[in-house]
Amino acid sequence: MSRPHAVPATCPYARCVEGGVELQVAAAPNAKRTEVAGLHADALRVRVHAPAVEGRANEELLRWLARQLDVPMSALTLVRGAQARRKTVRCAVAAQERDAVWGRVCALWPPEGGGEAAS
Repeated sequence: MSRPHAVPATCPYARCVEGGVELQVAAAPNAKRTEVAGLHADALRVRVHAPAVEGRANEELLRWLARQLDVPMSALTLVRGAQARRKTVRCAVAAQERDAVWGRVCALWPPEGGGEAAS
């Protein structure tokens, strides 16, 4: 799932780390569908189509991110925030793939049609 975007130098909700990329996510469970809803401070706000019960919202968030970033689920790890709305997700990728994944991470917001940041 490649997108024809130039790779931005900065992305307010993500950073490159050794071995991959980390994203800051502000999750909102019980949504009609899983989708990006904007920015919340320095985190990507994601509405999640699953309740925050028994880890279902976390699983849905990771599944959705894997599809969006075109990486296997095994590449994603919930580093912090398993029981909080504010989460840190690490995407482990090889060095030669990091630029491509970084571009897909930064393309999550703003959507192609543009948009305003939520606060």
